[in-house]
Amino acid sequence: MTGYTNTVDCFNEVRSSIMAIPDDRLASMDMSYEESMQEGYRGVELAEKYYDQLKLSDIDTRYLDDIAIRAGAFAYSVSAMDSLIKVGEENQNRYLALKRDGYRVRERLLQDFCYVFRKNHLLITTLEKIRTGRGDLEMMRDILALYRLGETYKDRIIKANVDYSRVIYANQVYKELSQLTSELDIEPEKVKEAKDICARVWSYLWEALEEIYCAGRFVFADQPQTERLFYPVFFKRVQQVPAI
Repeated sequence: MTGYTNTVDCFNEVRSSIMAIPDDRLASMDMSYEESMQEGYRGVELAEKYYDQLKLSDIDTRYLDDIAIRAGAFAYSVSAMDSLIKVGEENQNRYLALKRDGYRVRERLLQDFCYVFRKNHLLITTLEKIRTGRGDLEMMRDILALYRLGETYKDRIIKANVDYSRVIYANQVYKELSQLTSELDIEPEKVKEAKDICARVWSYLWEALEEIYCAGRFVFADQPQTERLFYPVFFKRVQQVPAI
């Protein structure tokens, strides 16, 4: 039997099989992802420990032989999904922090530029239009416009003793916000796709688990202490719920 430590290899080995599972054949998951992973590992341990007895039933030994690969593939799919969710949360937090910085640098540059260009009617009119901007997208356009204005009149701004690093930072914030906005738009689709893959790998894993459990209950029907091991965790949990 194959170990399930290298979960990437496990997933790659079964990729074509899981993607071929029809949508109407996907198995329901009655446990959390973490519990489902543990269920898979428990199935591997049962198959390894009772392999000789189980193979004497009419079970397809393919399920006994590749249960570890299926469990490893599922563990990988859950890990990949969790990583996407974590990255999404980190990006969201970074986006919110940068957005606050964007509004701050926008207001400070407007204050600086309105003073520096106070005698230039055309630029003051431009700055007043920027000041009326509303919403996050307008803020992003505004700090880009202020950066470009700062680049165009760099010598005049530095001569007025304005901290030019604010101009540079405005451009940095704009670029990062633009990148994060694109990623945040894409991430929900990526997470949805990752969840779909998890459902497919779970279905592939459950196919083997169900056969192993069924065979185990048959083989050990006269050995209650062993037979009870061949029930899924969620079934045991339901059985422990007090009757009303």
